[in-house]
Amino acid sequence: MKCVGLTGLFGAGKTTVARMLSKRLGARAFSLADEVREEAGKLGLEPTVENLRRTANEFREKLGPGVWAQRVVEKMRASGLEWVVADSIRSPAEVTVFKDFFGKNFFLTAVKAPFALRFSRFKRTPRGGEFASIKEFRAAEEKQLAGGEKSQAIAKAVEEADFVIENNGTVKELEEKVKALASRLKSAGNPVFS
Repeated sequence: MKCVGLTGLFGAGKTTVARMLSKRLGARAFSLADEVREEAGKLGLEPTVENLRRTANEFREKLGPGVWAQRVVEKMRASGLEWVVADSIRSPAEVTVFKDFFGKNFFLTAVKAPFALRFSRFKRTPRGGEFASIKEFRAAEEKQLAGGEKSQAIAKAVEEADFVIENNGTVKELEEKVKALASRLKSAGNPVFS
């Protein structure tokens, strides 16, 4: 079993890349964020960015920093698929869970886009009304970037990426970048790259 993990900030396009990669690799995408949403729903919380961040971190405190990745890995294992995609990896501890399970068959990909473009994209999503200003968006993002061991620390996760996709253009341009990555992953006899 091989896994492509995706990390990146709000509005970078992780879920779009996950969908595109799944199609190209014949894979299924599993979302760590969906796991958090499910737990927040059980607690009767609205799925706001702050509620999800708080719920995710509370579970990390109680059950360990890799809890969300561990849940997803169990579902991946049960799927029996050759390729799987892990969407919304937010910390080095989560990266470690995937590396421990998949070994050299885990490929972390950072999805990046300029700040203003990400804000514009986020405003067009169903949750876009959560931030009244770009300043609020930046403040929420700061909480994601540099957390401790048992919280989100996306900047540190991004540093571990094997690949980077710059999502700063059109959907068609993104599709070409994803196609190139998928081709590289599929064509390697031993999918370990220098």
